[in-house]
Amino acid sequence: MTKELNDAIYVTIIGVIAENGIRFTTEQVARALGTSKRTVYEYFSSKEELLSRTIDFVFRDIQAIDRTIVNDHTLSEAEKIERVFASLPVNYDIGIIIQHADELEKKYPALHEKVANQLSAVWNPFIELVEPKFPTAYVTVLKTLLEEMLLNLLDTQYLQQHNVTFEEG
Repeated sequence: MTKELNDAIYVTIIGVIAENGIRFTTEQVARALGTSKRTVYEYFSSKEELLSRTIDFVFRDIQAIDRTIVNDHTLSEAEKIERVFASLPVNYDIGIIIQHADELEKKYPALHEKVANQLSAVWNPFIELVEPKFPTAYVTVLKTLLEEMLLNLLDTQYLQQHNVTFEEG
């Protein structure tokens, strides 16, 4: 399967999640893909695997972009920090997953944890860049602040109470 076709499948699945939330059916995915449920189950052994691989897809490009920035020896440390920070996830696909974080936590707690871990890992390149510049205690506090912010961004009740979206946060 080509990368383009593979990406198109996941983009379609994200669209189904956007319309129906985590409670979508395999039939809805099959219909959106223009195929049968059987074909969907040939590609994904379960709905949980489908969601897991879709989460991987959503975060894949962010990780690749960050690796490219960190490994670019033509950039100064300040430019790397600025670009890594600017590349943090604000895209629509991540917003769709985050929007349904509560449902995900209830029905698929391991996948909710996977999203939280992926969001935490998003900060790793930033931390690697600032770590040599500051005392360990400062970096520990910074990591804690970033982790807390991510936990709040995963909490839809927190977002609603503060009238803010994941993308704005």
